[in-house]
Amino acid sequence: MTESLKADDGRDPSSVKSRRGRGTGRLSPLARAARLVFGLVVLGLLGVAWQLQPSPSGFGTHEQLGLPPCAMVRWFGLRCPTCGMTTAWSHWVRGQWRAALQASVSGTILAMAAAVVGLAAVISGLTGIGGPKFSMAAFNQTLIIFLGVIVTEWLVRLIFRLW
Repeated sequence: MTESLKADDGRDPSSVKSRRGRGTGRLSPLARAARLVFGLVVLGLLGVAWQLQPSPSGFGTHEQLGLPPCAMVRWFGLRCPTCGMTTAWSHWVRGQWRAALQASVSGTILAMAAAVVGLAAVISGLTGIGGPKFSMAAFNQTLIIFLGVIVTEWLVRLIFRLW
């Protein structure tokens, strides 16, 4: 009289992986090591930003790393879309959030995201507990939105001469 439960495709539900794709929720040693290394690299970038003195002009801090000045500033006298990002990171790690936003809104958002993602990756690597799964489509959408923020900020700075 009792009929066993079946998944939508006819398989036994206990053999079907969770729709969230988490399986057991524990990471393999290789995945843990990868997350730990990734997190340390990302947090290391914030550490490098801490070592740099933010440029008073709002951009150009990257030159302290031995990189050349922005070619667009040199050639056209205009900031490029990424001008001010290193300066924003350098202000952000010091808790100078207003100065970070003035240097680069998108750079400030990226610094905050780096802190959150880097810390989460290190914790995940140390504990072996995986976080939420994200699809490649979600990653691509986030990337497109962030690139849109960068371009929009650049256009606003150009139009209103905010540099």
